[in-house]
Amino acid sequence: MVLGKLIENVERALQARPVRGKEGEEQGEYQYQGNVGYRALELLGKELGMFINRKEVGKPGDFAGMTDDELDAQIAEFIAREEAGAGEGAQGTGAARPKKGMQKPH
Repeated sequence: MVLGKLIENVERALQARPVRGKEGEEQGEYQYQGNVGYRALELLGKELGMFINRKEVGKPGDFAGMTDDELDAQIAEFIAREEAGAGEGAQGTGAARPKKGMQKPH
């Protein structure tokens, strides 16, 4: 239902279809409202998981001298902090978690 309404909102705001009455007859045009349409597209994209929220941690070079094991430990600590924060009623970031064995830049 919500996705259908968002799609309808996009079509109306971006003038993708004419205004129709109860009998299906055309009654006029929707006024172009790009900001409304694009906001609805953004909400659809978020609902469908098309976007990843990213957050930078540390300053440039903070992790350059760390070994893979140290980086793995640091990543695990950041994930634990995020999960603890999400468990206290805060919303998660939606960011993908690194997979075990994932290569890190050297």
